Amino acid sequence: MGFAFLSSPTVLIACFIVAALAVLYRAALPKPIPGIPYNHDSARSVLGDIPSMVKWKKDTRETFNWMTLQCKKLNSPMVQIFAKPFSKPWIIVVDARECQDVLVRRSREFDRATFTTDVVQPILREHFFPMPSGPTQRAHRALLADLMTPAFLNEIAAPQLYDKTLGMVELWRKKAMLGNGHPFAADEDIGNTALDTIWAAAVGSESKATMSQLDALTNMSVTNLPITPEGAVVFPQAPTPYDVVAIRTVVDTMEVGLSSPLPGLSYWFYTKIPRVSRAFKRKDAMLSIALAAARDRLEKDEYGTEPIKSAMDYILRREILQARKESRPPRLDDIVLKDELFGFLLAGHETTSTTMNWGLKFLTDHQGVQEKLRQVLRDAMPEATAAGRQPTYTEITSSHMPYFDAIVEEILRCGCTAAAQARMSLVETDLLGVRIPKGTNVLFMTNGPSFIAPQMAVDEESRSRSSRDAKYKIGEWDPLDVSEFRPERWLKSDTDGRVVADLQAGPNTQFGSGPRGCFGKKFAYLEMRTVMTLVFWNFKLLPVPAELSSYAAFDCVTHRPEQCYIRLAPV
Repeated sequence: MGFAFLSSPTVLIACFIVAALAVLYRAALPKPIPGIPYNHDSARSVLGDIPSMVKWKKDTRETFNWMTLQCKKLNSPMVQIFAKPFSKPWIIVVDARECQDVLVRRSREFDRATFTTDVVQPILREHFFPMPSGPTQRAHRALLADLMTPAFLNEIAAPQLYDKTLGMVELWRKKAMLGNGHPFAADEDIGNTALDTIWAAAVGSESKATMSQLDALTNMSVTNLPITPEGAVVFPQAPTPYDVVAIRTVVDTMEVGLSSPLPGLSYWFYTKIPRVSRAFKRKDAMLSIALAAARDRLEKDEYGTEPIKSAMDYILRREILQARKESRPPRLDDIVLKDELFGFLLAGHETTSTTMNWGLKFLTDHQGVQEKLRQVLRDAMPEATAAGRQPTYTEITSSHMPYFDAIVEEILRCGCTAAAQARMSLVETDLLGVRIPKGTNVLFMTNGPSFIAPQMAVDEESRSRSSRDAKYKIGEWDPLDVSEFRPERWLKSDTDGRVVADLQAGPNTQFGSGPRGCFGKKFAYLEMRTVMTLVFWNFKLLPVPAELSSYAAFDCVTHRPEQCYIRLAPV
């Protein structure tokens, strides 16, 4: 009787389910890569390191510094974390030489990481950035080839940058007058100016985010000031145009993917929220309208003489003229074009505005550097100084200012706008002496040892041959001051005794490097040069109280400071 019960279908099914669950459980447990340190408690849980990462993100709004801290915790320049169930571990590396070696010299072994694709592709869709290297990626990137040429940068981008930054300067003069020496938050003004600039450069129309705010303050003569001299003044905000709201909503969506171990699923649910869904649809509609208008104008231009006004014009004219030459219809894929242009807009807006926020904070807290920069600007553009006028954008872009260049590099290094460079192994290969499987995500952190903190010890023999051969191509930072903001580290004297900026003085991979390095690097440098010149030409940034100058940050598209307050004195 008992035997019959044990052999009944119900019991057999139950046993099968229990066995299947056991097998599934074991399959879901993390599978550490031999030879790489890891958190042993995490390896005994199906969720691996996810609970620790999620808690850290909830408490701090940061993700990447948790990864860097694991190397410190495990006392190793390379560790592994278990960030996704049923997936290979992610490898975290905090060594600048290995980072540079993989990015520049090992592109046949490492390419775009699935980590990047999972976080970015739902937002950028057909943009080349999250794609693996190959014909499709190269074809999509070729659409933007003209956008880093001197013609585009000098004739389209520079005038827009100059004009929109002067608008911000005018807004800040008004705020400085109304604020009567009180600090105020600058991050939104910087973001608006960056958005105004990149939108005009991308599609040739105006977003007017800065001008709407200036208009709101134009007729004001007084405002409510804080009781204490150190208190921050809050200015009334103009209604934000919905087009601007839509773009920001789409951009900020990326924080959802970065915060989740299952970004695809999280995006799917998040984009079903009505306000988010509306923002994505409006973003596409704005680009479609601009694309149609440019296409109508350029297709009527039989001889290619119509003035080029934007990045979109460059892309369309190239394809239209090539199609005529080959006697075929233009191959203009609306989705691809919109996504490539939105990626250009996103990168030009987010990365530069974040870096500028960090720059204002660093130069506010380093008054000596700020004063020296202002004198460098005056000396480099003597005609503008003598005439008491604004420097022209030609003067700004053509002036030789090594100290200025050194400040920009130091802001990039210390701000860690891009806190990691991610790659995936295309083959089974070695990394710091350990064999790693094909398809492993590797994150090279730029926010810790060897970049902004003393490097961790690495056995030279564990490095690849290409890394050992390139040992002296880029310098190493002095461990005694690597954590300090000191632009002079980037300067040296050339063979003629002239002071020049030395971009090989030490590691700084904020723009990546190698075949998959940042496409918009030239545009970003142009933005930073224009904005910083006009800001420090017109204002002295006075110190702000400690409670308004925290260096806490959060991770979204970039590693962004939570606070950016400024207190201005016109000069």
